Amino acid sequence: METKLITIIDYLKRIEESQKRMESLMLSQKEVFNVDEAALFIDQSKSHVYRMLSNGEIPSYKPRNKKIYFSRIELQNWMLRKPFITKEARGESNS
Repeated sequence: METKLITIIDYLKRIEESQKRMESLMLSQKEVFNVDEAALFIDQSKSHVYRMLSNGEIPSYKPRNKKIYFSRIELQNWMLRKPFITKEARGESNS
């Protein structure tokens, strides 16, 4: 009985992982996201996305003051805006 339960739990975890991969693949094909999709794309909660919006921290569009939209390219640029530069790239030694 316990082995059967573990097998079912493992199976459900694999289904969830597969669903996440499919969502990720679908998002990579879209150019414009809604709030839910943007949250998935940047790996943040929906409430955190709304908080960033209210603080003006994330690029977005709100045509006719209704729904909020995000550009995939702008979100990618936003995520990569502050690169971490290694000591090696800065010309510093590790010693």
